[in-house]
Amino acid sequence: MSVKDGGNGSSTSLKKFLVRHPLFTFLLMGGCFLVMGIISLNLVYLFHANFEFISEYGVMALREGGLIQFIGLAGSGYVALVFYVLFKACEKALVEWLTERQLGKHTPSDALDKLSPSKRNQSPNHEDSAVR
Repeated sequence: MSVKDGGNGSSTSLKKFLVRHPLFTFLLMGGCFLVMGIISLNLVYLFHANFEFISEYGVMALREGGLIQFIGLAGSGYVALVFYVLFKACEKALVEWLTERQLGKHTPSDALDKLSPSKRNQSPNHEDSAVR
């Protein structure tokens, strides 16, 4: 499946679930935002301190755990990234829910799908030249 198709079935079912449950999605989005903020709050300072430690003491710093600390900090960064991506997925689902609600649950793509293939290629303002 392509990216336009929605990837795989699990991402589509997650999207449908998030759109169907806007209150849960909003709460999940807030939780992801808090966890991401807590994880990444001092990450920049810790990376800087780790870099200074390794650059000042070299191999001895690596032996004392500088490399392990660096790997742990990189892992924390990726965990924060996972929560950010989940936050963005919730945001997208809420925006889709709000726009569908304002449009009366019928999006323009739904109306386009109902048209026959011959009518789909014609623009709505196109008039037949024989009618004039």
